[in-house]
Amino acid sequence: MAPLNEAQVADYLIAEQPESSLPDGLAALVYQHSEGNPLFMVAALDHLIGRGFITRRERTWQLRRPLNEIELAVPETLREMIEVQIERLSPEEQQVLEVASLTHHRTFSVVARAAAAMNADAGHFEKVCERLSRRTHILRPGTLEELPDGTVSPFYEFAHALYREVLYSRIAPSRRTQLHRQAAEWAEVTFTEDVSDAAPYLAYHFEHGGDYARAVKYLRAAAQTAGRRYAPREATVHLQHALELSGRLPDSERVANEFAVLEELAAMYLVSFDPRAVQTYERLTARVAAGDLIDLEVRALVNMTYPLAWIDAERALAVVDRALRLSTHQRDPLQQARTRVSCLVRRIWTGGWNARDAQDCREAVEQVRRSGQRHLLAAHLIESNFIRWVSSEYRAAHQDVVESLEILVDQIVDNPYLSLVHWLSEFTLPWSLLFLGEWGEALRILAAEIALADKNGDRYRGQTLHIYRAWIHLHAMDFPGVLEICGSILPSLDAPERRPWRRFCLALTASAEAALGRHAAAAQHVMAGRNEMDRHPVIHDWYSRLILGQAITDSLLAKNDLSEARSEARQFVELTQATAEHTWQALAWEASARVAMAESDDQRARTCVESALSTMQGFEVPLAAWRVHASAAELEKRLGNQGAAGRHRSLSRATVLALADSLKEHTRLRETFLAAPPVRAIVDLSR
Repeated sequence: MAPLNEAQVADYLIAEQPESSLPDGLAALVYQHSEGNPLFMVAALDHLIGRGFITRRERTWQLRRPLNEIELAVPETLREMIEVQIERLSPEEQQVLEVASLTHHRTFSVVARAAAAMNADAGHFEKVCERLSRRTHILRPGTLEELPDGTVSPFYEFAHALYREVLYSRIAPSRRTQLHRQAAEWAEVTFTEDVSDAAPYLAYHFEHGGDYARAVKYLRAAAQTAGRRYAPREATVHLQHALELSGRLPDSERVANEFAVLEELAAMYLVSFDPRAVQTYERLTARVAAGDLIDLEVRALVNMTYPLAWIDAERALAVVDRALRLSTHQRDPLQQARTRVSCLVRRIWTGGWNARDAQDCREAVEQVRRSGQRHLLAAHLIESNFIRWVSSEYRAAHQDVVESLEILVDQIVDNPYLSLVHWLSEFTLPWSLLFLGEWGEALRILAAEIALADKNGDRYRGQTLHIYRAWIHLHAMDFPGVLEICGSILPSLDAPERRPWRRFCLALTASAEAALGRHAAAAQHVMAGRNEMDRHPVIHDWYSRLILGQAITDSLLAKNDLSEARSEARQFVELTQATAEHTWQALAWEASARVAMAESDDQRARTCVESALSTMQGFEVPLAAWRVHASAAELEKRLGNQGAAGRHRSLSRATVLALADSLKEHTRLRETFLAAPPVRAIVDLSR
């Protein structure tokens, strides 16, 4: 009889009462365990009923325990039926099947099983398997596949996982251990040239062969391979299991293994945006502190600060300070410098701009540079790049990231695509291009990174990158596009570890609502963002406040609420003056100038415009430049200075056209930008 699919299993379960509904997941559970085999399905149902997991009353199925708590063992009646089938086979066939059951999947390699577990002739082993696949329903022929050493081997598959389970349980424990050990040692010798693909196989057999040290070794190797393939979830599973097995090692081996696995696991949680990173780093820190291992403790503290800052800025800053104090006890000057780079930039990320910290960080980077170790310098240049970016050194920031990524990829130092360093580059690279006005290139990079995140099922990373895309659309005046992007993401940003991106998203949404004249909605998002920041500060809040400051000032000015607009504009200027960010400083002065012009205070407007122009001098700040020169042109025209007005208008127009030209490959967005009233007023020469 042909196997049933899941829908047919569901039909069977409600056959006597088609109008009744099944408990969610019951059909899937029965199908998964029986794989559609009608005989196995009936046995599985009898087993579930017998164990009291489900009942049937008035022809309706009812769950007596949550599905995630139900573990289906092989029903005894079914086990007996399978045992009868096995006993009818010859001793040689039984032995072949028992050895085949050592696989941790339903499929197995003829070469691996024969050579490793039985030291038998692979050709004869295959003949027995082929005979069994023809004469019984236990095995099915598979395909020819290449083993890690290049050998091509036939594969066979158990027709049902229950056959493998019963056969495996028939092997005496001592012999089972011996066979697993023999399989692992054969593979270790055979696959020595390329152990990466064979690592899960080796880990499984060494674990069941009782060699936990080598099992941990190969689980870590499997995690590294998963990392290179950009599969953090798979890597995490391997490392979690390695940590569990490390606890079974003798004390002399356990401590070192646990340190190594904890550090790798914490790093994997970190790049996966998993809040378990904090607890894992805390666990690691406690262990290394007890062993008086300063370098390891400092490294754990430094790495902990980033995920901790997602949820609690104050705690993160306290950890940074602790790491800096401990760094004075590090014996290696290079290690001290590296610690200072990491700590000082994290203190700025989390607590806000600090000129002294920024200078100290730059000096520590130069100390790393003098070491001559290019890959270390590259990693720290990307890490500290935020300081260059937030100092309006966008061109240098972009160059540092591009050159550093080339070094890291060339050196093959870990996997650059599964590291905090690469994640940091994913925002500084498009952000620097955004502020340089190279919007098309920023969108191209984001599209490639989003595609990679989607390919790997990394929803969190993908959402964050979409928020960055929304920021570009905001500056390109595509306000409905901003609301569409942020509206699709904002509801999923409620988890504590997503607070920074939620607030950034609120700020962008508020800005778009204000630009569309929806002042109540803009004010609501501004207040939501500010209230959350006041109650529970997290990383980058100080920067998101800048975006909110512009949004509320523009909204109040558009409403002609000039008194409140003046107050907000003043606060906006004060916020920006506490930074080294010249784009935002110029934008704040420009907003104040527009408020002053609305109040017919031309003298204050001139002071604000002059401050904006002075702030921009010597910096490449096109996002502010076109707006500042546009407002300056408007002011000069009001004052009757037509020549000065024309010069400022020309400068604004040139910047606007350069921004538009960057969007040649994004026609719709380019047209939206050029059609926006403030932009059209500058570009239209007839005005």
